[in-house]
Amino acid sequence: MHLQIPREPYLLMCTLIFVFSACNKREKIQNYVLDGSFEKWHPITLTFDGPQISETDADNPFLNYALQVDFQNGKDLYTVHGFYAADGDAAETSAN
Repeated sequence: MHLQIPREPYLLMCTLIFVFSACNKREKIQNYVLDGSFEKWHPITLTFDGPQISETDADNPFLNYALQVDFQNGKDLYTVHGFYAADGDAAETSAN
């Protein structure tokens, strides 16, 4: 017995799956530096290169970019939101 699937709904479904899967752009950073004392409750810094942007650009890093880091240990998963820090020393260097 051969099951017949109508062609139009099948093509529509495949197209929608492709379109919606392309809408969620996530980049995994491969090159990074993790720094800190690595003691409980102490801050750590994750540094990586990204696009060259400034808070004065039309593509505002405070509005148009998001950073989330997932930390996982076994079944436990914690998502931490990051922030834009320019060059990391903007108060001293007047970085944009």
